[in-house]
Order: sequence, then structure tokens, then C-alpha cells
Amino acid sequence: MGFLPKLFGPARSTGAKTPWTAHQAADAVPAGAGEPVGTARLDLRGTGKAVLTLSINGGAAQTSEIDLPWMIDYPLYPGRETRATVDSAGRAITGSVTMNGMILAVVEDQPDPVLSYTHRG
Repeated sequence: MGFLPKLFGPARSTGAKTPWTAHQAADAVPAGAGEPVGTARLDLRGTGKAVLTLSINGGAAQTSEIDLPWMIDYPLYPGRETRATVDSAGRAITGSVTMNGMILAVVEDQPDPVLSYTHRG
């Protein structure tokens, strides 16, 4: 399994610790991205373990096993897609991308969901 870069602090899990703790600033700030429009939060709700494949701001996708519920805060850049694919072995997952209390993308009670968001200004 791979490791996700830590963006603005460690990935947080309200379950057991996750292996997503490595940090590489180049992965957090895409080349030529300009200024971030804010800090977004990806929040995944469910129970048990799941395999998460995550690409933040169009960066390389990285895969790791996580404990649910799970969340991460990351800088949100315009025109850059963030995409989360969750293999939950068919269990229902609720997920959201939010910024400043606004819901940008959401899936509710879906098995093996795919959640993506690109900020268009």
C-alpha cells in the first residue's frame, strides 16, 4: 500500500491511526496552480476498514487502507480535480468535500463510492 502526503497537518482518523503521514510539499501544491482558494475537507463516514485511492489537486493517485470514519484537510486549487475512490467491500459510505461550511460534493449511503470535485471559481 502507498502513503498519502500529509497536507497542512496529519490526516486525521476518528478511528485507529492510519498510515497516511508522509509529507511532500510538491504534492500539496501543483506546479503553476497559483494561490489556493481555501482549505477543503474530505470526510468519509462509515464503519470498518476501506481501501481509499486518493488524488488531491490532480496529483498522483495514492492508495492505502483506512479506518472509517476518516477525514483530511487540504489546500484547494482552482481547476484541479480531487478524486476519492473508496473500496468498502460493498458497505454503504457517506462522503463529502466541504469548504467554509459549504458542501461542494457529496455521496450518501453508497457502496464503493467515487467522490470528485474541481473548483471552477
